[in-house]
Amino acid sequence: MQLERAEQRRILQALIDALPEEKREIFQMVYEDEVTLREVAERLAIPEGTVKSRLFHTRKQLAAAWGRRYGRG
Repeated sequence: MQLERAEQRRILQALIDALPEEKREIFQMVYEDEVTLREVAERLAIPEGTVKSRLFHTRKQLAAAWGRRYGRG
């Protein structure tokens, strides 16, 4: 089970690494650095709505890729 989890983390990281830079940057800021959406918008000098949109589409893209990997999508 521990080996399977390590493999899943490796796969997830590979999927994240394959994202376009603007999506990967926002995803990492929010989920790894725990930066708020407002702070991300301020740091990147983009509207908060753009941050939300990119994050939404990034999660959707990752979920689809994960589903294809594990036969659920």
